[in-house]
Amino acid sequence: MKLRGTPQLPEANSFENRLRQRLMGSSPGSSGPALVDASILMCDIRGFTRLSERFTASEIFDVLNAYYARLLPLIDKYNGTVDKFIGDALMAVSPAQTPQQVLDTLRCAIALQVEMELLNEEFENSLVDSLHMGIGINTGKVAAGSLGSDLYREFTVIGSEVNLASRVESYSMRGQILISENTYSICHRDIEIGSTYYVLPKGKTEKIRVFELTGISMPDFLQVHRVTRRKYVRVNVDLSLNFNIVEGKNITDRVYDARVFDISYCGMGMYVKSPLELLTDIRVLLSMSILGAGVTDIYGKIMRCEEDDKGFRHGLEFTAIDDQTHNAIKTFIDANIASNDTF
Repeated sequence: MKLRGTPQLPEANSFENRLRQRLMGSSPGSSGPALVDASILMCDIRGFTRLSERFTASEIFDVLNAYYARLLPLIDKYNGTVDKFIGDALMAVSPAQTPQQVLDTLRCAIALQVEMELLNEEFENSLVDSLHMGIGINTGKVAAGSLGSDLYREFTVIGSEVNLASRVESYSMRGQILISENTYSICHRDIEIGSTYYVLPKGKTEKIRVFELTGISMPDFLQVHRVTRRKYVRVNVDLSLNFNIVEGKNITDRVYDARVFDISYCGMGMYVKSPLELLTDIRVLLSMSILGAGVTDIYGKIMRCEEDDKGFRHGLEFTAIDDQTHNAIKTFIDANIASNDTF
């Protein structure tokens, strides 16, 4: 499954040398580790597990290489360097000695999301579903140096700030860029933000704030075009569903009951007996008989939770949904809108 427009990627060791030089200003042979100021950008393709189930491993390589070949030059353009690939996820590191360098990382994140939109338009007639990324960024002190032994060694960065970047990324939606409070405090005067979330990452004892980056005002205005929006028209429904909470990559065993009261192209409203934390990931098992389909599973995040006289009212935004189910939901909503317009 070769996709057109796939240039050759640079050799891995060139990235390693560049990372060392950009962070430490040193030659490839210099010793470490050293504490440096860096911004860590983590991005992950949403819904990639579904794609992996449909294609062979070699075909998945072709898809990933097609995307990476377009995304990696943007990281390099903004003075960042890929530290590692983790399947459909990547980690890039940039120097952060000045606010302008931190802003460059944010510009890079916006450029990556814009490029993903262009790629999806180009691959629209291929066998690949639209792919969307969530991005998380954190800035702080990291230890940079060679890690490993004579059998295998690589230059990388480690530390709690790297871990936090990964946590921030895990909360991001399709097409969304989330930044930590560390990053926000450095460049808040030059950026625009949307939602602010209070979350409790794994390993933390207190909640932290993460901010949705929506634009950069200086020197030229750049804007993030979110893939999904919660302001789409909704139709009222009355559907039962079951769901599981997702922790990391694992689906927990406990099954929860919920009642869907409205649905849109990109999310749904549902009542649950107990409140769920904001940005909780869940897998929904929904009987779509009303939509002309069987039981299907949808992945989403809890974006809103409030209590009323009926219980705990939650807003769910889809993060991974197959094209067949998404089209069935859209057809159902459009038909209901047309029906209501006739009265």
